[in-house]
Amino acid sequence: AGIEAGGLFGAVSGKTETEYEVETLAALMLNGLNPSYSVNQGAVSAGKTACGIAGVVLSSQVQLRDVFNSGDVIAEVKTADVEAGNYAGGIIGYVMVKNPGVAGEDGIIRHSDEVISRIVLGADKGIQYPIYTNNGRITAEGSYAGGIVGRGSVSLVDVFNAGAIQAEVEYAGGIVGELT
Repeated sequence: AGIEAGGLFGAVSGKTETEYEVETLAALMLNGLNPSYSVNQGAVSAGKTACGIAGVVLSSQVQLRDVFNSGDVIAEVKTADVEAGNYAGGIIGYVMVKNPGVAGEDGIIRHSDEVISRIVLGADKGIQYPIYTNNGRITAEGSYAGGIVGRGSVSLVDVFNAGAIQAEVEYAGGIVGELT
């Protein structure tokens, strides 16, 4: 395991946007198939920061749309100083800038309206199961474990967690481990 790991990105430092064809995403997910281009399904492990999609966000220009994690995430303590912190998140481990997100959009992580109505909230429309932004197990052997973000100053809209969250030392949250 390296220092920073993510299911799609270890660290994001420039303008980054993810967005996927909603019709294809909806068709695959509604039929119980996970499209590999917008979700992380595998386990992610790192010595400092680990997450399902982007380990560390270093730019205010980052926006992640219609991304999902179902893989287990473990941020392992590789130093003797357990309280120095490590970061584990279902989508993002650590957001190092204040309130990132593309101008005019609501937050760094956002699902399109069609994904919310057709996929995430589709359970009330005859779908057998709801879809969550994260449903993987998130573990920080030190501090800062969150179902969506381990630690950071972020705005989040329409994100849902169903995964188990655990921080061995402190700061565990279903959505954010520590909101700074």
